[in-house]
Amino acid sequence: MPRRTGRLIGLSLLGAAGVFIVVAAAGLGFRAYRQHLAAETLAIRSPKGIQEGEFVDIGGIKQWIQIRGEDRDNPVLLFVHGGPGGSSWPISSGWRPWEKHFTIVQWDQRGAGRTYGAAGDALAPTMTLERMTQDGIELVEYLRTHLQKDRIVLVGHS
Repeated sequence: MPRRTGRLIGLSLLGAAGVFIVVAAAGLGFRAYRQHLAAETLAIRSPKGIQEGEFVDIGGIKQWIQIRGEDRDNPVLLFVHGGPGGSSWPISSGWRPWEKHFTIVQWDQRGAGRTYGAAGDALAPTMTLERMTQDGIELVEYLRTHLQKDRIVLVGHS
């Protein structure tokens, strides 16, 4: 009898593990499908559009920027959030309608978002008003060259 009980327990555990694996795989598949749908919905499809996300060397570290717009010839808006800390990405879908009329640049400044994720707490001593101001100037110079624009419009929010 104990042998039979042991087999039954073993088969039950194996079955439970199988169900768990199937449910986990289905969940991951659904997540990938939803991410694909979101990417398709947010894709810039116009021939003169721009959609870039990259780390750029600013102030001696890699800082994350995203550039989006339906026409490269539109004026450039650089969004600077109240950081450090959180990123403005969670609310960026609110600016989607603006992408018809502007090229939108979002910047995870020193100590925020993906920039913080890449560099971590080691940046804390470098987070001075002077350094962060210089980062902004370096970013604007990069954008002027990269996007071939004389002017960059600064939009600050917190």
